[in-house]
Amino acid sequence: MIASSIHELIGNTPLLEIPASVHGLRNVRLYAKLELLNPFGSIKDRIAKAMLAPHRERLQQENAVVVENSSGNTAKALQALCSIDGIPFSLVSGLTRVKEQKDILRLMGASIEEVPNASDCFDPNDPNDPQYALERRAAESPNQVFFTSQFTNRDNPRAHAETTGIEIGADLPRVDFLIAGVGTAGSSCGTADTLRLANSELKLIGLTARRHDFIPGIRSAEELWENGVFRRDAYHQLLSVSSRDAIEGMVTLIRRCGIPAGPSSGANFYGAVEYLRTIDTELARQHTAVLFACDRMESYISYVKERRPDIFGLESRGKLWHDLEEEEISEAPAVNALQLRTLIRDRPPLIIDTRSTVAYSLEHLPEALNYPLEDLQRILQTSVPFPRERAIVFVCQHGVFTRPVAAYLAKRGFEAFSLEGGYRAWLNAPEAVKFVANT
Repeated sequence: MIASSIHELIGNTPLLEIPASVHGLRNVRLYAKLELLNPFGSIKDRIAKAMLAPHRERLQQENAVVVENSSGNTAKALQALCSIDGIPFSLVSGLTRVKEQKDILRLMGASIEEVPNASDCFDPNDPNDPQYALERRAAESPNQVFFTSQFTNRDNPRAHAETTGIEIGADLPRVDFLIAGVGTAGSSCGTADTLRLANSELKLIGLTARRHDFIPGIRSAEELWENGVFRRDAYHQLLSVSSRDAIEGMVTLIRRCGIPAGPSSGANFYGAVEYLRTIDTELARQHTAVLFACDRMESYISYVKERRPDIFGLESRGKLWHDLEEEEISEAPAVNALQLRTLIRDRPPLIIDTRSTVAYSLEHLPEALNYPLEDLQRILQTSVPFPRERAIVFVCQHGVFTRPVAAYLAKRGFEAFSLEGGYRAWLNAPEAVKFVANT
């Protein structure tokens, strides 16, 4: 096969049947759609091509800049395709939480504008979300700026309806289950729409990350907003998966199937087997299920190493906060902004700001120390550098990611708290501004 352009190599990925000896199901044949074989390494190659294609000539003629709200695979594919066509591309996003992704984007020539206080995923309730900033930028300069907007662009699910779904349908006459992690939701909704033309009873199982956990490319149920590509009624069921589950599934695909899969692929495999196992014995005939092997392992080495150091021959302290059950996290001690002000006045606590160094340098609570969350995790794998005789208050932007940290240390005898609502709640509290230390 000879291709005249890298564009021609996007799509037409194979299906690989996963052996029953690996998944253990008796009445289900399970297939992985190997999207990691796309030229830029992920399922997002398809939507990057689809979102750019109708505008390609105009963008070249007007020398307009393409912008996107992404911190990973969509950005990589857009950067590559724009570079090929001589179109400038700029990535604007929340802070990239996986080191290799940022390094790869830099290597590819990406212009990266990170927004320190942004949500990890598009949040329509946040007026400062990068999504809205980019929408305003594109509206103000329509001939100079083109916002691909993967979370709302209908070319996203259309790309999968017209390619991914058709490819699977050509290989498998009937698909009973499609299992997919929910990010923008374009791949799952678009593919399912096409597969339902052959089987109206197809069940789409959506996988989400646990609320206080982080799986690259997969949102939590609380982050699924119905004002974008996501459609709740398209899914038969939504199930949550932990980062540890995702890594377990990833390792199984790598070691037992030879699939060089990343954590979102691992989450899909783990979630698929867990769901299908519950109905396997009830099935009266052989059924067919498909999951996405979304992207490759190489971009996530640091992510895996932080959560499973034992895989790399490093010592592990065992259970960290990512492994806590939701019930344990819900019991995490917390203080609101008013209680924290009182605490600061009466017996000053140790305040640990877990946001990025960039966000911390812009503004932070008085006397707060900066331990970015990923650094804090590495530190706690070997020791706990905080005193037991002093209260500790952990702060993140929205108060979500510090609850497991507080729960984890409270179980170990520390007087640890999470700030309810995070730094944003502190800023919005009455008279909170006078407590803010700007640097």
